[in-house]
Amino acid sequence: MRIDIFCESGEKYGLGHLRRCENLLLHLQEVFPSLEFKVTFHSCFTPLVSDIVIIDSYIAPLSFYESIKCEILICLDDFHRLSYPKNALILRPTLGAKTFAKSYGGSEYVILHPVFLGPKRKQTQKGKVLIHLGGSQQTSLISHILSTLHTEVHIINPYFKHSHYKTYHALCAQEICDLIDSSEIVICAGGGGMNEALSRGKKIIALCIANNQRTQLLHTPPLPSIFTFFSLSNLSCKLSYALKILDTLPPAKPLSLGNRLKPWLYKTLLPLISAKNALHFSLLTHKQKLEVLSLRNQKEVRENSLNPCIISAKEHFAFISSLHFCDFFWAFFENEEKKGEIIAVGSLSLKPDLKATLGIYKNIRYKHIGEKILHLLFQSAKKLNVRTIEVEVLKTNAKAIYLYSKLGFLTQKEKENSLMMEKRL
Repeated sequence: MRIDIFCESGEKYGLGHLRRCENLLLHLQEVFPSLEFKVTFHSCFTPLVSDIVIIDSYIAPLSFYESIKCEILICLDDFHRLSYPKNALILRPTLGAKTFAKSYGGSEYVILHPVFLGPKRKQTQKGKVLIHLGGSQQTSLISHILSTLHTEVHIINPYFKHSHYKTYHALCAQEICDLIDSSEIVICAGGGGMNEALSRGKKIIALCIANNQRTQLLHTPPLPSIFTFFSLSNLSCKLSYALKILDTLPPAKPLSLGNRLKPWLYKTLLPLISAKNALHFSLLTHKQKLEVLSLRNQKEVRENSLNPCIISAKEHFAFISSLHFCDFFWAFFENEEKKGEIIAVGSLSLKPDLKATLGIYKNIRYKHIGEKILHLLFQSAKKLNVRTIEVEVLKTNAKAIYLYSKLGFLTQKEKENSLMMEKRL
C-alpha cells in the first residue's frame, strides 16, 4: 500500500511537521502490522496518484491539495489554514482543537511517538533542567535562557553548541524521552516538545516562539506546574519567577494524550481493506449490530456453529467491544451502498506467521452467496498480507466442507467433531 507524505522541515521550519508525520506513520504500522506500506517523503509539492496521502504544511497552496488523486487524503492543520477539498480528512493534533464533520482534533488526537506512551526508564533528577525548543535555529534564545539558569542544564537543539553545557542533536525518540524523564523541569516551545513533556508528567515552562503555537498554549491544562509565556520580553524575570515557584511543587502527573488516534486511523484505513459491499463491525449502527445478532442466532447457523448456544445482546455487544485491531469482522450487504438487509457476516482474525482464522455465516433467506462472500474475504486477506487462511468446520456441515474443498482448502487436522482446514493464498 503506497503512502506519500508531504511536509516542510529544516532550519527555518524546524522538525515539528516531519516528526509528527513520522510518528503518525509509526501508529499506522502499529495498527496494521501486517500491511506492507511503501512510504515516500516529499519536500516539493508535486501532484501524484497514490493510495494514501498525508500533508502537513503551512505553505502548500490549495491547488496542490485539489490536484492529489488518492483513496485517502489526510491533512494535518493546527488552525484552519485552508478550506480543504471535500474528500479530505482533517487531523488537528493540537490541544484545544475541536472535532466536527471530517475534522478531528484536540488532546485525544495528539500525535506522539509511541515511546512517550510507554513506561518510564529513567528516574527524575532533582534540579535538572532540559531546554527542548524544537529543531529550528534558536541559538540566541537558548543563550538568553542559560543566563538565567544556575543548575544542571541539558539542551536539545541541532544548531546550538556550548562548551559548558551538555548539548544534543540527532537523538532518537527514546533518547529524547529518557532526557525528559530524567529532568525535573522542561523549558520548551508550544509544539510537539510540550506535548512530550505533558505526557511524561513534567514541570513545564512553555514559550511561544511561533504564531502557530498560540492556540495550543492557550489550551494547556490549568495546572500550577505549567507556565506559559506568550511574549519573550522580560524573559529573565519571568523565568526566575517560574523556576522559583516550580521548585516548591511536587511532581506533576502525566497527561493522557492521543488515546483516540489509533482507533481513528483504524477506521480511516478500513475502506482500503474491506470489500465495497461490507461494513466493519465498528462502523455499524446500533440497529445493524442487533441485526447481526439475529443472524448469529438463526437456528441453522447455531446448529453449524462450534458454539450452538443463543447469544444474548449483552454478550454480543461485549464481544464487539472486545475486538482488537487484528480482528476484522464485516457485515456484507447486497450492494455497495451498504444499505438494507445484511446478507452475511465474515471475519478474519490475524495470527502470527501471516495466518488468519476465517469465520462466516449468512442470512438463511439468501441462497448461493457463500462462495461470493468467501472470495471477498480472500481479497481482503491478500490486502492484509495473509498467506494462509485457517477454518474449523463441524464434520456434520457437509455443505461447508464441500464448498471449502472446492475453493482449495485442505484438511490439516481432524478433531472429534470438527475438521481443521487450510488454504494457501
